[in-house]
Amino acid sequence: ALNLSEGKNLMYKVLYASEYAVLMHERKLFYTLLDEVVHASAAVKNLTLINVIAQRKAKQLLEKPPKMLDLEDDG
Repeated sequence: ALNLSEGKNLMYKVLYASEYAVLMHERKLFYTLLDEVVHASAAVKNLTLINVIAQRKAKQLLEKPPKMLDLEDDG
């Protein structure tokens, strides 16, 4: 999905961070993906609304990360 959207649909990165990175305890990946979303331009034809929502969700996750990320330290 990330490749198909060429990185333009920011929600894919949010979902990848909140689901895969958390499940795999990939703290660095979690923060990297969400930081990319927050700093990306949301203005993409036909994706602006979903990207704005993705940026809000990314900010929420960065402010209050899932507790599962604290279970293991990946370095």
